[in-house]
Amino acid sequence: SAFTNGVFEALVYDELHGEGQAEDYSRVIGRAQGVGFAAVLAASLSASVSVQFGYIAILWASVAVVLAAAGAAIALPRARKTLRINRPYLALLKQGFHTVAGAPLILGFIAFAALSNAFGGGLEGFWPIFGSETGLAASQVALFVGAISAAQAAGSLTAHRLREAATPVFFVLFAVIGLLIAAAAASLQPWSVALIIPAAGLFKVVDVNFDARLHHAIPTETRATIAAVKSFAGQVTMTGMLMIFGVLAQGVSYRAAFMGCGGAIALIGLGALVRNRLRGGAG
Repeated sequence: SAFTNGVFEALVYDELHGEGQAEDYSRVIGRAQGVGFAAVLAASLSASVSVQFGYIAILWASVAVVLAAAGAAIALPRARKTLRINRPYLALLKQGFHTVAGAPLILGFIAFAALSNAFGGGLEGFWPIFGSETGLAASQVALFVGAISAAQAAGSLTAHRLREAATPVFFVLFAVIGLLIAAAAASLQPWSVALIIPAAGLFKVVDVNFDARLHHAIPTETRATIAAVKSFAGQVTMTGMLMIFGVLAQGVSYRAAFMGCGGAIALIGLGALVRNRLRGGAG
């Protein structure tokens, strides 16, 4: 988790930049995430079959997967030599924070990406509960969760197709996500899950494209630091969101909690769109 929260993305971007293919970052990182979601979906679908062989067999299969991943990493071609910068860690960290604080565009990208990661990642663990609240049977909830993983994979794999879209387009998509979630929570019928599935995919479209735009805007020497700041901001925001969600779910109802999240997402998207318009479409 620590490796992928900014460091992996920075390495991928810098390698592409060195090859003169930085514009392909959204496609490459989207495919990486899409394959990851597809693997999770495949593992989930095979769980009912593999469990028949016993947990020991599953554990050994897990070890084999880890070894295969290590082998794949070792087989990667050697990276080009780069200039070694012998600077203290705290100095680099300070420079990264100063870069963020002194660049409104970068700060805006981080803020919006953090909000998208917080709501998208935070709600991900509650979708099975949403399915149960609509009246779906346990087996149907499992299919619902599988459909969400498929939508996330599809969203990640196709996100790069919007890499040339204007930034306000993603604000509109974010507002649409909120409206879909709010409408699904307001109706709370078995068919309501059909509104959640595309919302999960759209979250990934927004995440991948804003991550790419952030990397296009930041310098190489502080890339990993700033990318980690974005991930950290997302985790902090997610913690706050989960606390509010829990209070609403326990004090009122899960319907109110999901509706509140949907409404907040829609307002954030519309607010960002209005702010962008007032600034003359800058950024």
